Amino acid sequence: SATSAKALCLHGALHWAITSWSGFLMMLDGPNKQLLLVAHQKGFLHSFSLLGFGSALYMGCFPKVTPERANLCFWLMAGGAWVSFVFDNNAAFINSALPLAAEKAGATADPESLNATLLKLSAMAMGVGSMLLCVGMDLALLMGKSSDKKKN
Repeated sequence: SATSAKALCLHGALHWAITSWSGFLMMLDGPNKQLLLVAHQKGFLHSFSLLGFGSALYMGCFPKVTPERANLCFWLMAGGAWVSFVFDNNAAFINSALPLAAEKAGATADPESLNATLLKLSAMAMGVGSMLLCVGMDLALLMGKSSDKKKN
């Protein structure tokens, strides 16, 4: 679990750094600026998610999670974040997005496109990965206690 936790944090830091630089894409002529801004904001939110879950996993907040499940969660969450990064930015260049984003950004709404499908799958991957970690949490920590008697 510690290796998966560190990997989540590493990807969170790398995702943050690359997302920071992706803001300069807004200087280009052509892509939809509102969709680029959405991609930029989502990139930071995904970075926070990877960093937060990686830190919580490392600190032992999910004691019932096996190393194999932690690794699966790493692939789902980190993979989902990177797929989202690529296809959120791509949406700005093809000026096509899911309906709500398209309406707000003046883009074409195409929820059945490959780009939109991959965005939906990336969201599901991150959601499933996070829930697989959460079902292994130490519920006593929700009340400021730990079920691990050695650490109280």
